[in-house]
Amino acid sequence: ETDDAINKTITIQYRDNELVFVPDSKKVSVNGKIIELDVSPTIVNQRTFLPLRFVSENLGAKVDWDGKTQTITITFPAPQ
Repeated sequence: ETDDAINKTITIQYRDNELVFVPDSKKVSVNGKIIELDVSPTIVNQRTFLPLRFVSENLGAKVDWDGKTQTITITFPAPQ
């Protein structure tokens, strides 16, 4: 993950995927395609908060939620 303070963008690259966020904007670039988010990324006290499920799934991971234990499990496929 990189935080480009000059251009105000956050870029995440993983394998063949690239996500580019702009803080306080609901639009994100996923491999060059613009998608609208439910919530915008934000920066609070120099920390960047991104929608976890969106990031994980768009990087190829499976996301599971267990309401009973209130546990999120993120599983990435094994490298090929």
